[in-house]
Amino acid sequence: MSYKVMREVMENFRGGGSHHAVMTVLADFADDSAICWPSVATVARRISRSRATAQRILHDLIGHGFLVVIDNAHGGAPGSTRRYRIFPKGDGKGIKTGSTSATGITNATGRTLERDGYHQCSETGITTATQTNNEQTVNHAEQSDDGIGQRKADVPQLKPKRTRTKAAALTLNDYLRRCTAEGVPQLPDSDPVFRYAEKIGLSDEFLGLAWSEFCRDHIERQSQQTDWRAHFRNAIRKNWLKLWYVDKQTGEYRLTTAGEQAARAQHGGREA
Repeated sequence: MSYKVMREVMENFRGGGSHHAVMTVLADFADDSAICWPSVATVARRISRSRATAQRILHDLIGHGFLVVIDNAHGGAPGSTRRYRIFPKGDGKGIKTGSTSATGITNATGRTLERDGYHQCSETGITTATQTNNEQTVNHAEQSDDGIGQRKADVPQLKPKRTRTKAAALTLNDYLRRCTAEGVPQLPDSDPVFRYAEKIGLSDEFLGLAWSEFCRDHIERQSQQTDWRAHFRNAIRKNWLKLWYVDKQTGEYRLTTAGEQAARAQHGGREA
């Protein structure tokens, strides 16, 4: 642990709650250059929250300039986790200055962090809509028999035409890199998958496990999609990954054999 970095976090980081807890954990692992590389699972364990929650908080801190990923942007096996540089004052590369949201976590540039989780972004960030405006009012004059010029009613304005450009398909690796480059979360809190999971009683831990397996599978296969978030929502709703089942006696979710194997692999071969 670097006492220098820990002191800077305690004195300069204005966030509270889980954001402050995560920054403290990172400082505990940092060297004097403010560089650290704890795994998401380690952070989650230290703050007593689920892995998915810890991951969302880390993305939130990255998005607002308190953390910068300097190596292993997509993480990986133990020993290949992300490497972060800590900026306690929020002067790292973050989202555009002046953006605000609901909570009172404010950094040195006046930006405010959102609630305990991802900051919001557009639904897909991939498909865009363009609007062309062909409006033109044409007035016609017509000469009557008595020589008095009369105006016809103005031609009604044309309604703006909306054209939607077809999004280009891209690999999941390309999508993850785009999220990192733009400083946006891979799955923002606004994504409907979180509301669906809450509705059916699926825990953040199981959802995080599903996202990890979803990424591993599609990165290996190099498959392409135009909307990876929508594809993940379908995977959850239709249980394509077969990681869990519902216990008929208790109504609780239990891991299948495939789910147990995935959980052990995610925890480095240890019991989940």
